[in-house]
Amino acid sequence: MEELYTILAEYRGGTYVSQVRAQTPSQALQHWSGEKPAGRGDIPSRVRLEIRKQLSGGDAPVPVSGQQNVWCASGSYRDELILINVVLTRT
Repeated sequence: MEELYTILAEYRGGTYVSQVRAQTPSQALQHWSGEKPAGRGDIPSRVRLEIRKQLSGGDAPVPVSGQQNVWCASGSYRDELILINVVLTRT
């Protein structure tokens, strides 16, 4: 069953928030980082695609210690860190 996940990405001093439906946190990140065009206020598509490549290498989001339904992942684009939090959002 698909759940609603909120993706919070920190990149170049900005915080970007998106919501996607997926079955797992890993699938939520794959969906978020897919080839959809960047909307207004989104991280550029080329950056998200680079994150997708990095995540495809087996790096799965890691549960955040002491929290429920929160995961963390990271990547980089041109030596700039991208910190991503994934939150299972109950609707």
